[in-house]
Amino acid sequence: AAFRKHAAEADGPHTLLRLAAQEAEARFLADRKRPPSERYEIPTASVLVARFGVGHVDIADVGDCAIHIRSRDGMARLMSGGSGRSPDVIAFLRRVRNKANTPGGYAIFAPDAASAEAVRLAHHGFDGPCEGLLLTDGFEAAIDDYALFGSAELLDAARHGLRHPLQSLRKVERDDPDCIRFPRFKPSDDATALYLRYDSIQTD
Repeated sequence: AAFRKHAAEADGPHTLLRLAAQEAEARFLADRKRPPSERYEIPTASVLVARFGVGHVDIADVGDCAIHIRSRDGMARLMSGGSGRSPDVIAFLRRVRNKANTPGGYAIFAPDAASAEAVRLAHHGFDGPCEGLLLTDGFEAAIDDYALFGSAELLDAARHGLRHPLQSLRKVERDDPDCIRFPRFKPSDDATALYLRYDSIQTD
């Protein structure tokens, strides 16, 4: 809701991410029942914001979402970032998440205005028509973890819709419910993808 609210006024992806983080922080402080006892209790999310202009795309991201772009220059992959949730795994995850948005730790979107300051920024220029695929890490597993598609192959498949790639992804996970063949923390993750084509986009 915060991203939608501020999209028109933001002068770029980094500003939009900063405004959304400020609003999330205000809501979190107002709605929480108690302060977090440790940082792992603070909710976090990966975010990738892309703004397309004439001949370029500007990107701001924190976390492990990705965008794959194909232009006349070829493929570009930007901003990409098994034993179950046993007590040992949960303790490990909490140790890692306690380092979120701390010096020497890792950057992630959170209800904390400062979380927008460690954002990664990229400017990608292109000449002529392009196509792109924005992916959460759960969908990018089809490329990185399960080797169902290469980056270009997934873009080709997405031209005809994302239903088939998603079904292929979920089949692999259903066939490996105990996370043995493909070690991971949970049987499946949220998998979101957006395919787009763009050319001469006019901006104000």
